Amino acid sequence: MRRHQSHPTYVEHLVDSGPIALVISAFQEDLQVVARGRELRGSSPFHREKTPSFFVNHRKNKFFCFSSGLWGNALDYLVWANDMHQKAAVRFLEDLFGKPRADKWQRKRPHRRRTRKRGI
Repeated sequence: MRRHQSHPTYVEHLVDSGPIALVISAFQEDLQVVARGRELRGSSPFHREKTPSFFVNHRKNKFFCFSSGLWGNALDYLVWANDMHQKAAVRFLEDLFGKPRADKWQRKRPHRRRTRKRGI
């Protein structure tokens, strides 16, 4: 399986550039999240439940689901809750936050021609 080819610092910068609450509200309109103190609280988007156990922390820009044990940032949320591939999730975040595409941030490696060493 091939991993996403973007530069790791670009993806980290992209995830930290916008609030996770914006990502959750943009993708899951039916998810009811209510402010409780410093966090947002709601039902888990990963499975059905009666008691809210899904928390979003604004300061850390992370989520945590007590019922399933899943936690992470906006990219992890898109991958797990919406069954997205990581590359598609990065593209979604770029469009949502108005950032340039990752193609401009990729490392460009010079093409090297392999030469065969000949023995004497």
